Amino acid sequence: MYGAGDTRQVDEETYRKRVDKLVIPRYVGYILLPAGIINIILGIVIFVFLNTYKYPLSSGYQIWTGILGIVIAVFGIKLGAMTEDFRAETVSCEFRKMFFAFFWSSNTVNWLATQGVGYSIAGTVMCAVNGCSTRNDLLIALHAVTIALTLTICVGGWFGQGFYYKFRKTYGILTDKEAMQINSNVMKA
Repeated sequence: MYGAGDTRQVDEETYRKRVDKLVIPRYVGYILLPAGIINIILGIVIFVFLNTYKYPLSSGYQIWTGILGIVIAVFGIKLGAMTEDFRAETVSCEFRKMFFAFFWSSNTVNWLATQGVGYSIAGTVMCAVNGCSTRNDLLIALHAVTIALTLTICVGGWFGQGFYYKFRKTYGILTDKEAMQINSNVMKA
């Protein structure tokens, strides 16, 4: 039987790969945690100095992108720190939940962070052309920094998605079709 209670073991190469590749989500988390915190702080500072509340300046995208960057960071650090018997062919339910949480938060982060990059660029241009504060130079600089931070968060989300697609089979996370195919091959053997 394939699934719960399965006692089959993976080969040494797969075991090493499972253990070694967990550094990817952990490092993504270590990079996105400070990026998210700084993005939130910058978003608050921008609101404080903003005199013209025209969209997209008033959207607060830095704050939302920062919050989601922190969410993916927490899931990535927690996933990367998980310890279990990676020699077993099937991974635990807790590992699967964390694996999917990291993946889906990466998807959400990419969706919002990609929009955030556009908002950052639009905010920078709007402040440079029309002026948006008595401290216009400061806001232009802060928007420029948020472009870099939001791109960093976006790249972290891409790494999260890539981790899922590249290594899901390594951890034994299969689609229903793949699991049924393995079950039919096991039954034949």
